[in-house]
Order: sequence, then C-alpha cells, then structure tokens
Amino acid sequence: STDSKTIAKIKSRGTLRCGITDAPFFARLNDDNEWVGLDADFCNGIAAALFGGEFKDTVKFIQLNPDERFDALANGEVDVLARATTITFERDVMLKRDGIGLAFSFPNFFDSIRFAGTPE
Repeated sequence: STDSKTIAKIKSRGTLRCGITDAPFFARLNDDNEWVGLDADFCNGIAAALFGGEFKDTVKFIQLNPDERFDALANGEVDVLARATTITFERDVMLKRDGIGLAFSFPNFFDSIRFAGTPE
C-alpha cells in the first residue's frame, strides 16, 4: 500500500521488508551474501527515498516463491514486492481470491513478450 500510514509504519520500524525472488539478472545472492540485481536495486532505492538516502541495513530482503508473493504482501509479511510480475487488469483492480487490489509502480523492465493464440 502507498498510504501514509504504511510509510509511517515502515519508517518507525526502521526497515523496508522487500519480497524478492532469486532470478538471474533480477536478484541473486553474491559471494558476500548480499542481494544484488535489478530487483535488489529497486528495494534499495525505495529504502533510500524513505530513510534520507540511507539504504544499507534498512532493507530486509525476504525470499519468496511466486506462489506465496501476493499472500505475503496481503498479510503484511512484506511491504513491497520486487520481482518480475506481469501487471494485469485483474491484479490491478482486485485479486479474486482475497478481494484486494494491488498498487503497481511503473514498469522497470520491458521484455516484449507477446501471447499468441487462435481467435475465438
């Protein structure tokens, strides 16, 4: 959620809980056991914006698999998801299983994937 109560809660806690998935280029643990990649940078950028430029030690990365990511966001286990997730109308408006809508950032990666099928 992007409301001010959520932001205040994150600031008072002192950490941004970021849901992340191990995927080449997007997120992986390096030799120093630190998350690196596009999704890790995304989380670090949000933390820097929230904590006056500081992101070191202000992000708690929580590794999630694709099946648990939306539940983790809905139940407050994570504050934000950073992972390759397709923005769909249904996800943007309401997830049927739990009745909540999600707030998406602007896409930070465009892969040009197209879906094909036969016209009905």
